[in-house]
Amino acid sequence: MKTKVAIIEDNNMMRYMLKSYLDAHFTVIDFSNGLEFFAWLEQNEAPEIIVTDLEMPEMNGFELTTNIKNSQLYQHINIIILSGLDDSNDRIKCLEMGASDYLMKPFNPKELFIKICKTIQNNSSNEKTSPAIY
Repeated sequence: MKTKVAIIEDNNMMRYMLKSYLDAHFTVIDFSNGLEFFAWLEQNEAPEIIVTDLEMPEMNGFELTTNIKNSQLYQHINIIILSGLDDSNDRIKCLEMGASDYLMKPFNPKELFIKICKTIQNNSSNEKTSPAIY
């Protein structure tokens, strides 16, 4: 079964490019903003990974990350941030908020693919080595 990846990106061309590239490897669902994603999430099984832009209308990537990481139901979802902002403070803020990784635009899609694969691999390793909680 393929890993489910949610893409949240307001730029139609970028969203289409990401979906087209990642579709061969993952089950990809895409959304134009965070509110659209959360409406979908209420009715569906959560993805393992979210790839999200930072600057979006309705709900930006900071708000989305905060909502996911503060949720008992969804805090396990890994988040990879995409941003055109080359600001060290933003990268640090995202990582401190619980994002798994941060990638600057423009980027090589293969780099994103590798980051997603490493995140999946890290999750598998953590699940195997984590003690069961009763």
